[in-house]
Amino acid sequence: MNQAGQDYCVLQAQNGQPRAFYLLFRHYQKPLLSFALKICDRQDIAADACQETWIKIARNIQQIKDPRAFKSWLYKTLKWKLLDLIKSESKHPTENHNQPNQVAPIETMHHENTHPTLQQAVDCLPSIEKQIIHLFYYESMSIKEIAHILKLATGTVKSRLFRAREQLKQKYLTLEKQP
Repeated sequence: MNQAGQDYCVLQAQNGQPRAFYLLFRHYQKPLLSFALKICDRQDIAADACQETWIKIARNIQQIKDPRAFKSWLYKTLKWKLLDLIKSESKHPTENHNQPNQVAPIETMHHENTHPTLQQAVDCLPSIEKQIIHLFYYESMSIKEIAHILKLATGTVKSRLFRAREQLKQKYLTLEKQP
């Protein structure tokens, strides 16, 4: 969906058109869940946060003044829902929950005779760098949008993005030199 299509769907959803809201949901649900898993490695919490985010968006879509801000509003809402659920989970841990999505450290992947994918390398980054890489490259968001979602200064986003690229480059160079 291009920007004009998204803007149109937001306006139509604000006017009570369920089909428009469904199109927004269908377009953003998979990337939203993927981003949630970058913040929290628990599938159950990520899925719950996405569901609660869509409920909140549906109830409050009238509040958005500029349809172009929808995407960053959606991701920012998800981030807050995730943090709430993680905090709640730490206060009330349950016995029966799904195991986190385990990603092998990139250093051990070489020893298992597998070649790490870029996604696996990204998953090994520190949390904030992982989120920035995901939003910048996988979601095509601007530095300004990322700064808004993560509540960081634009300069901080730029430096963290640079640092993440360097970390990825170093990990790949190190792996390629090993026998």
